[in-house]
Amino acid sequence: MEALLYLGTLVGILLVFAGIFLLIKRVGGHQTEIEVVGLGSIKTTHHGVALSFLGVVLILQATMALIQRDELKRSLDELKRSNALIVSFLTPSLMADTAFQNYFKATIRSQQEAILARAIGMLRPEFRKVTDEKQAMFEEKDFGSIASIYKFLLEVDARDGSALYYKGEVQRLLRRRHTMRENFNLYLTYAPAKGSVLPGISGLGYFDERTGWVNHLLANDILCEALQTSEEADQRELLQHLDDKVKQERIYWKKGFDAGETTLSTSTLERAAKEGLDKIPRPKCPSMT
Repeated sequence: MEALLYLGTLVGILLVFAGIFLLIKRVGGHQTEIEVVGLGSIKTTHHGVALSFLGVVLILQATMALIQRDELKRSLDELKRSNALIVSFLTPSLMADTAFQNYFKATIRSQQEAILARAIGMLRPEFRKVTDEKQAMFEEKDFGSIASIYKFLLEVDARDGSALYYKGEVQRLLRRRHTMRENFNLYLTYAPAKGSVLPGISGLGYFDERTGWVNHLLANDILCEALQTSEEADQRELLQHLDDKVKQERIYWKKGFDAGETTLSTSTLERAAKEGLDKIPRPKCPSMT
C-alpha cells in the first residue's frame, strides 16, 4: 500500500511536469497544437492544464493518504502504550473491583483483549504461589487471589478454558468433589477434538496435554470413589467410568502420565479398570465432600 502511494506521488509529479511542458510550448512558441509521435496532434493549452490538474490531484491524494497513515500509526502506538499501562497495573484485587469490571465492559476491544491475556497469564503463577507454600490442609482463603482472576474471566466468558481448569484444580485441593467435577466436566464439554484449537483468547486454555490431564485427574478421583464404596454394583459402574476416562486421556495424551504425589499413573489406572481394584496398590485417597 505504501509503495502505491509513493508511486502515485511520482506519477503525479510526472503529469505536472508534462502539463507544464505543454503550457510552456503554448506560451513560449504560441503553438496551439503540437505533433507527438504515436499520439498525433495535441492542443497544448487544454492538455497542459488537464495534465497539470490531474498531477496535482494525484500528489495531494497520495500526500493526504501518507499523512493519514502516519496519524494512524501514532494512534496505534499510543493505544499500545495505553494497553501496556493498564496491564501493568492489573492485579487480582483490581479484577474483583466492580468499577474496574464496568470499565472493562465499556473499553475498546483491543484493551479488553490485552486485559484478558494478562489475566490468563496470571493464573498459573498465582496457583503455584499457593501450592509452593503449602502441600496439604488448604483453605479457601489460600486461593482468594486466583479465585478473583477466574471469576473475572468466567464473567467475561463462561467457556474460558484456563478459568475452568484452574477453578477445578482449586476445588480439587479444597477436596470438593462435586464442584471439582462440575468444572472439569465443563472444561471437557467445551474442549475441541484432539489437535484442534478454539478461536479467541478464551480458547487458549484448551490444548491436548491439559485435556488429557483433566481426564487423568477425573480418572483418579473416580478410582478413589470406587475404593470408598461398599456396593459392588456401584463399584462396577465406577470402574466403567474409570475405563472411559482413561481411554479419553490416551486419545488426547497418548503417552499418559506418570504417578505423582496425589495421582496414580495412567498405566495403573488402566490395570485397575481391566483387572480390578485388588490388582493395584491402594492409593492415598483424600476425603472428599
